[in-house]
Amino acid sequence: MTATSTTQGTTTRGMPHGTTERRLAMLRARINRIEAGSLVEDAYGGARVVPLGLDDIDRHLPGGGLARGAVHDIVAGDDSAAALGFALWIVARMVRGRTWLWCVQDDVQGSMRAPTPYTPALADFGLRPRRLLLAHTAFERETLWAAEEGLATPALGAVLAEAAAVSDIAARRLALAARSSGVPLVLLRPEAAVAGPAATRWRVTGAPGGAWEIVLLRAAGVFPRRWRVLWRGSDGAVPLPVDNDHMDKADDGRNDRQDAGAAADTRPVAAASARGAA
Repeated sequence: MTATSTTQGTTTRGMPHGTTERRLAMLRARINRIEAGSLVEDAYGGARVVPLGLDDIDRHLPGGGLARGAVHDIVAGDDSAAALGFALWIVARMVRGRTWLWCVQDDVQGSMRAPTPYTPALADFGLRPRRLLLAHTAFERETLWAAEEGLATPALGAVLAEAAAVSDIAARRLALAARSSGVPLVLLRPEAAVAGPAATRWRVTGAPGGAWEIVLLRAAGVFPRRWRVLWRGSDGAVPLPVDNDHMDKADDGRNDRQDAGAAADTRPVAAASARGAA
């Protein structure tokens, strides 16, 4: 006796019942893993977890990097340029030469257009300007709609969206869209933003010497931790020493002075703002 069954676009025809049942059980288990967030499909057969390229951070992250098909929140602290720089660093690691979408909101309900990204700065991050799709929106709901539409396009390498407030419903929709397509969403938000479902959440602020202070606030199965990273333009990013054993204690200033000296010794390259020429 034979059976025919179609599940998730896969058809089994002319197979014994036992074989069909085993295949259906495998497909159900696979769907369950996807829904649980433990398996992220990549439409191009690439890595499901992408390393950031900074060994100490990658060793701390579950799976050794950032999952594709997931939302990664970046909370901007007192330095929006540092947060944007880290966001672009993540995007560059994710896209691998593919087309990507950047959703930006224009000022004053669309009457003042946001500046065009400064292409030399994008190139410093390894992002090809001709691979960028830029979505200008007038309202935040349009930003979130554009991001969700982008996530529904598996051909994209990543979506970067800037949003001040994301409702719980919108956050869940974005997470589901990312999980379904395998396209990662990097969501850049201000400090006051309400937390939503995200695979990782980071706070990024400026540090002495032009470095980024990166705090991992949330990731499955790991403790919060912070690092300092010096961005050196086309030379990439290099880690700086920082004491992670006293994250909850007030700094006495000594570590800041030491790290500022370390940053000066590395002679950082100042990259132009990726938001547009000053």
